[in-house]
Amino acid sequence: MSTGSTGARSVNRRIEGLQQRGRVNRQASGVQKHNITRHDAYTYALRAAYLAHLLQPRVRRFQPRPQVQRTSTSVADLVRDFSLVRDTKSTRFPHGFTVELDKRITGVLMGKERSPEFADSLVKRTFAAFLNEFKKPEFRRSMEKDRRVEDLILIFFSTATKQLQLQKSKTQEDEGWKLLVDRHVALFVRLLSSTLKANDWARERPELNSRLQTMENKLLTHDQILATGEGVETEIGKSQDVKDMPLVQTVSTVFKRSTAQVQSDIDEQKDLWTEKAALQDLKMYQTNMNLNSKRTLRSDDFDTEEAYDLWLVLRSDESAPRNVEHD
Repeated sequence: MSTGSTGARSVNRRIEGLQQRGRVNRQASGVQKHNITRHDAYTYALRAAYLAHLLQPRVRRFQPRPQVQRTSTSVADLVRDFSLVRDTKSTRFPHGFTVELDKRITGVLMGKERSPEFADSLVKRTFAAFLNEFKKPEFRRSMEKDRRVEDLILIFFSTATKQLQLQKSKTQEDEGWKLLVDRHVALFVRLLSSTLKANDWARERPELNSRLQTMENKLLTHDQILATGEGVETEIGKSQDVKDMPLVQTVSTVFKRSTAQVQSDIDEQKDLWTEKAALQDLKMYQTNMNLNSKRTLRSDDFDTEEAYDLWLVLRSDESAPRNVEHD
């Protein structure tokens, strides 16, 4: 006879002894177990399994935004408003503007701009490509000489078009990147306006500031919010099909009920078996536990103190707070 077999029998005898003492103690204390019908047990188990399904975290799905049906901005659209101004001096940017704009663009790349729209990786790539052009000596000299804002915008428009075409165009039919060009140019125009205001130049150049605001609004006609994402998250409703409820399927197997029968029972009771009812059950059960009420399991309901202590640990883990959405 092996030592392992002897040890196993010794452990079994110990467990049987503890269970026997537990039964004797319960009988001595006058605790009586109430018999319940199989139907009652089935209904209770089904309700608990279904409510557990309802309390599972809600699933969210990422869905692409519907394509905006519109044409992208043309070069002619960008310069039209400026070409209509008779006094071109009123729309020229002030001396020193390019230096301040250089700082603001660098701030975009370093993540210093407060607006979250500038944190988008595609936006930063476009601004970085433009900054490379902006820092070229011949380009800078031309800007300082003519001080034409439309030239700045046209160069940015060209840069954004090249960058986004490379990043976004996957097929010849994919035109979505053209709408992103409008968005990036709008951000650039917004940065121009912000630079004017931050240095108190907007009051000196009211015509320029007005034209920039008008241009930004036109670029954002169909996209008033400069969203950085290309889609939205939607919440998926809880399935009411038994095939999507693992615990309910277990109840069906244990009580030997067909899937169709279980489905019918749930459909009949689902107006009463709600998330609100489940939360009320949890609150009531916790209250009864704290009061050591007979309406909950107590130490007398277990064969051993060890089993009761283990159940307490498991119950504590399962009752941990969860994020549950309900009406």
